[in-house]
Amino acid sequence: HGLEFIKGWEEYHEKPYDDSEGYCTVGYGHLLGYKRCAQMAEDKSSEYHIFKAGVSEVDALSILRNDVKEAIGLVRKFFSVPMYQHEFDALVSLGFNTGGFIKFPKLVSKINLKNYSGGCDEFADITNGGTAGLVKRRQAEMKMFRNNVYDSTH
Repeated sequence: HGLEFIKGWEEYHEKPYDDSEGYCTVGYGHLLGYKRCAQMAEDKSSEYHIFKAGVSEVDALSILRNDVKEAIGLVRKFFSVPMYQHEFDALVSLGFNTGGFIKFPKLVSKINLKNYSGGCDEFADITNGGTAGLVKRRQAEMKMFRNNVYDSTH
C-alpha cells in the first residue's frame, strides 16, 4: 500500500521536468539532480543525459521501487522503535519525498522516544514554508500514520 500511496503523489513524467523545488526529476519523482533540467543539460550532466529522451512507465516504476527501497533503508537507519506498518509507510513516504531525516531531528527524537503522536505532529512543519502541495501531502501522511488511511487523492 505504501508504494501505491507514493506513486499516487508522484505523477508519471516520461521526460525530465523541474519539480516544485526546481530540481530536475523524471518518472515517478526520481531526482536527477539539485539543479534545473536546463542547467543539467547545459552542464552535460550524465544523469540528465541518461534520461533526456525519456523513461517508459515500466522503467519508471522499477526506478520508483529502487528509490523506495532507499527510503526504507533510511527509515530503518533513523528509527529504532516498533511501529505499525502504516506508521512505517508514512515515514517511508516522508523520507522518499524529502531525501531523508537528517534535517528533522525533533521528529526522529520524538518517535524514537515512542512519542508517536508528537513525532507525527512534526510532519506538519515539513512543507517548505507552506507549499500547498506539500501541506496536502503531509496531511495525508499524517492521516496514514495516525489512522491507517492510505489516501493519495489530491
